Amino acid sequence: MNKPANTPARNTKVMNRFDLTSRLIAKLKQEEAVIGGIGNTNFDLWAAGHRPQNFYMLGSMGLALPIALGVALAAGNGVGTSWARLNLAWVANQEGRHDEADDLLAENLSFVRGLGQIRCEGFTLAFMADTSVRRGRLPDCAAPALLGATRALQIGDKYLAAWCLDLFVAAVAVAGDHQRLHQPLGADRLGE
Repeated sequence: MNKPANTPARNTKVMNRFDLTSRLIAKLKQEEAVIGGIGNTNFDLWAAGHRPQNFYMLGSMGLALPIALGVALAAGNGVGTSWARLNLAWVANQEGRHDEADDLLAENLSFVRGLGQIRCEGFTLAFMADTSVRRGRLPDCAAPALLGATRALQIGDKYLAAWCLDLFVAAVAVAGDHQRLHQPLGADRLGE
């Protein structure tokens, strides 16, 4: 059976789960806890190099996320609390309850700023921008998106910066504010 000439070629390279797990473990910089899911992901985590910070699960399907949240909350640095609020805001947005999402995100923003958690601040700002988009208020997302991109660049998180910059560019384009597109923000650092 021949494919039509206009069909794009597909990337047939298959990702190897163990290779990915090994690469992720190698990128850990501190004593980060890693919660393994059940089954093969657990075995891959063990084979990638046992560490005392790894938590291996058996017979607890669906509990990796709640266990990880508990570990993050127990760390006491505010990241777990921030993560819980971001997840609740995401759920509120999915249900169309944008006022609740706004309240959670505003509370989270002051909380993470008080702790100096720049990464959490960047994600909170990105979620605030995303909530504006979900409300149908795309121009309102420009300010939090730009500040979120700035925070992301401060910590070298190119993916968060790209998400925020996408939101910012869309917002100013819809608003017709083309001068703001040229606003200096260090976007040239994305290619580093």
